[in-house]
Amino acid sequence: MNLPEKDTEELDVTVKRLLTKIDHPDITVMRCRRLQSRGGKPGLVKVQFTSRDVKIAILRSKRKLKISREFGKTFLRTSRSHIERLVDVNFNTNLK
Repeated sequence: MNLPEKDTEELDVTVKRLLTKIDHPDITVMRCRRLQSRGGKPGLVKVQFTSRDVKIAILRSKRKLKISREFGKTFLRTSRSHIERLVDVNFNTNLK
């Protein structure tokens, strides 16, 4: 997730508000943390849910964020494994 960074930041509360906007207020977040900033942009927020089914349900509902004023520019995506990232790097290197 790309959430704006604030000085007094409570990620749990912000993620819970986001889940309410996409009609999943009852979902429990196991863990959330902000990754390191890069290039002057705020770090991404990594959220871990209780199961894969919950994650899939949230990703299917992410279109509802576009109409939200608060979260309209926020994107949600699934994380890729280390091997998937290596395959992408190798593929791009071979194309050059």
